Amino acid sequence: MVKSGNMIMNGIRSSLEELWSALDSLFEEMSPADWQRPHGPDWIFADLPYHLSYIDRYCVARPIELGEALPAAEQVQLRSLNELNAWNQGKFAARPAGQKVERSLEQMYESWEYVRKVTAALTDADLANPAWFPLLNMRGFRSAQVALAFCAGHTWQHMEEARVRHGHAGTLVGPELTHAMLNGTIPEIPLYLIIPTTTLFLDAGRAKELDFSFALNITGPGGGLWDFHTSDTGWQVGEVESADTDLVLSMDLDTYIKMRYFIRDMPSLIESSDIKASEDRALTVYSQLFVVPDFDFIFPQMS
Repeated sequence: MVKSGNMIMNGIRSSLEELWSALDSLFEEMSPADWQRPHGPDWIFADLPYHLSYIDRYCVARPIELGEALPAAEQVQLRSLNELNAWNQGKFAARPAGQKVERSLEQMYESWEYVRKVTAALTDADLANPAWFPLLNMRGFRSAQVALAFCAGHTWQHMEEARVRHGHAGTLVGPELTHAMLNGTIPEIPLYLIIPTTTLFLDAGRAKELDFSFALNITGPGGGLWDFHTSDTGWQVGEVESADTDLVLSMDLDTYIKMRYFIRDMPSLIESSDIKASEDRALTVYSQLFVVPDFDFIFPQMS
């Protein structure tokens, strides 16, 4: 049997449509008052569709459409978390004062259509085409597949955070997509909610000194078990069938999101049994590994 030359691309299109449909459903739940509620320390919910609109346009659709012809002025390199934050602040500063959420939603839908347009004729072979990617360790010319994987992961993590902050229990996407997003379809892409970036807040050097390892067990549909060990090059993260670690932290997806986005602090999640720790003494060691990221740290550019 001859296999289609578009199996990967068809899967990407399907994932994006599932994510966009889920996000649409979530946004349909929002009342005018909901849109004005806080969404984390700096945003309100009405900021989210505007953010998604410019990310999908300038980090996904336009780089794929223009490839190496993307103007040099648009080949932005965001080398640190502070540079990324400043770039986002600049995009929000360009938003017309008093813009209503309805207009931001229109812009988000326009960006989705732009992504659909530039990917409509793409085959699996075209996924290797160059596309500029601005973020952190992956900045520079990458592939169209990297840009599209980022599009899916970025949409997913914002959808899931908004869902939990809004109080909608249970994910709106299927278990296969949930698992792929947790694992990171391309793990090197700097997405905050994927399992590998848990290490952003944990001191690998101290863990290596203590010969300490742990595992995250995300329960429920789409979950999995991920092992965290240290080496001379830092944290090593991989999905496993069973854990051979000092500590296993078990939680469902909603609890994982609350922990990662500091919607609730970890001690309260443990006290309420939303997080179950396999060993109390190992949990004390784990708690000692937390560090505040250096927002001025220049991420080394991957080759």
